[in-house]
Amino acid sequence: MEAATAIALRAGLAPSLVQWLDVTESTNALLCAQAKDGAPHGTLLAAGAQSAGRGTNGRSFFCPPDGGVYMSLLLRENLPPAGTLALTPRAALAVRRVLLRCGVELRIKWVNDLYRADRKACGILTQGVGTPLGFCAVVGVGLNLYPACPPPPSLADIVGYCAERAEELPSRTSMLGEIAAALLCAVREKNNDALCDEYRAASCTIGGEVQYMQEGRACRARAVDIDSTGALCVDRPPFLLHASNRLIVPQGGETSI
Repeated sequence: MEAATAIALRAGLAPSLVQWLDVTESTNALLCAQAKDGAPHGTLLAAGAQSAGRGTNGRSFFCPPDGGVYMSLLLRENLPPAGTLALTPRAALAVRRVLLRCGVELRIKWVNDLYRADRKACGILTQGVGTPLGFCAVVGVGLNLYPACPPPPSLADIVGYCAERAEELPSRTSMLGEIAAALLCAVREKNNDALCDEYRAASCTIGGEVQYMQEGRACRARAVDIDSTGALCVDRPPFLLHASNRLIVPQGGETSI
């Protein structure tokens, strides 16, 4: 069975919506371009490897072949309304739910990273796109399944994995389909209180000290909660950090949201 067909079956998507590439520069960049050309809701682009994977603020993302899940999903419908948990934290919950079913617990580092122990196993990049068909969102997921090849020395103490060997997890196509299905489900969920409680319980940021940029200078505070939209509550002004803030947390270095 072709990879795209297997992924579509797992995701509950029409096969025509799923694209598989052995390698691409960036699934998010390619799907954003397709969105502008009219690609429909639910279009899923997955790749075996990325040569120019993107993180937040344009940073590169380590995407070796064979050992990871690299995918982007186009959403035109059921986007979370204002005042509810935003897309990125919903996507983090979706990925975490799939891994929990595999016996792997990941913790969420506000707002777009998932960690196993003290190492980053997953990054999420959500991009809004204006198109002739209206505003839409592209949600990208980069998930390190197992160490298929060593990371560069600069990332050796940062990169984490969901398992030590491929045999410990379902196939990559199964993981891709399950994550896509979980994303579509999480986006549609209406019980915002339950979503926020689940996100808080999975957080490895609440209770820790954070450093963030405020008016061009570094400030320190303690993270005390996450509000109903996914913003981080801290114990000193401005009291609420949104996705535009640059955040530094002790466990894992700088994270740009």
